[in-house]
Amino acid sequence: MGPVTEMRLAVLLLGCFVCSGDMELTQPLTPSVVPINNGSSALAGLEVQVKYIQKDNRARHSLLAAQAVRLRALEKQLKAQAVRLRALEKQLKEQQVAFSASLLAKKSGSQGPYKAAITLIFKHVFTNIGKAYNSNTGVFTAPVKGAYHFEIHAFGLGGSHATGAILVLNSQQIFTAYEYSHSHGTAGSSNGVSLALQKGDVVFVRLLQHNRIFDNSHCLSTFSGHLLFTM
Repeated sequence: MGPVTEMRLAVLLLGCFVCSGDMELTQPLTPSVVPINNGSSALAGLEVQVKYIQKDNRARHSLLAAQAVRLRALEKQLKAQAVRLRALEKQLKEQQVAFSASLLAKKSGSQGPYKAAITLIFKHVFTNIGKAYNSNTGVFTAPVKGAYHFEIHAFGLGGSHATGAILVLNSQQIFTAYEYSHSHGTAGSSNGVSLALQKGDVVFVRLLQHNRIFDNSHCLSTFSGHLLFTM
């Protein structure tokens, strides 16, 4: 083998070595490896986000549940307050008690004398706040326990009959408004008292036996009362 031939063989071997080396260097850098690595990273990131969202949703759910419990408690409190408010409104209405009435509704005239004492029915009602006075029976019924004030004004024509009216609590005589004039001139009397009453106590006015009381459009004979305060 001559020198030229040997040189050609060396160049050929070197070229084969270079080509072989290039192939070994380029084979690991295949394009299919990069997308696989990128996809795994993106999936891992999504998993982290999903876990975070799930944790946040659980926290929000717990918060909403706690708020629902507080809302039910507030609704219960509001219902209880509404019950107390209605009770207070009822109590306030019961504490508003006042009445005043004269003996005759329209015309003028006298009642009595009678052989026995009778309950006077004051029919012309000016005021009846709380509706504790009954204009059909002449009886006032205490709606609440408390201190009450009552007044009687009794007017008479004088002459042979006196004018006497008794304030009665249940069956107990409290006071008398009394006037007697021997002449034929008119006569009037008044009296008043403050009483501690229990709920359901009744107060009314009786005309004394053999007595006479007069009233007309000027409302000369009246029965009045009102609640001072509850007890």
